[in-house]
Amino acid sequence: MGFMKWFMENIYSNCFTIVTVIVSGLISWIISAVYYHIGNRTNLKVSIILPIIELLQSNYTKENYTSLCKLSCEYSVKYLQKKENKALTELKSAYKNVYSYEENSVNASILFSYFEDKLKENGVELKPIPIIVNDEVVEYEPPNGWFELIDPKIPYQLYICQPMFSP
Repeated sequence: MGFMKWFMENIYSNCFTIVTVIVSGLISWIISAVYYHIGNRTNLKVSIILPIIELLQSNYTKENYTSLCKLSCEYSVKYLQKKENKALTELKSAYKNVYSYEENSVNASILFSYFEDKLKENGVELKPIPIIVNDEVVEYEPPNGWFELIDPKIPYQLYICQPMFSP
């Protein structure tokens, strides 16, 4: 009795056995995939997310930023979803801006921005004028109107050659 003859004589029981083995394998594979996904996400939470939360609750320092960068390079980060990975990248960028925040430089940039706005209000160009000699830029001079700003609150300007009160 050959294999084909035996298989054909018991075709219903043999097909049922084949189907049950395949379905059993698929169910086992799905259970393993779900189990490993849950395990990887748990590992991600414990090894990456919880330490990041602890870093965010402490002071913003360069050392903590370095630790944040090291955490973002860990192996478990590959289990982050796209939105989570994007959020982590934005968090690193924002953390760098916060820890490197210096009040003096921010105040200086605010004053400079105010100065630029006032120049634009008075029609003063901000770009310097190049001085070209032999097709080569050798120096720059201030733009037109740079030294002629008038403050309407001050009745007498230094560059005007007339007395404050006329007789």
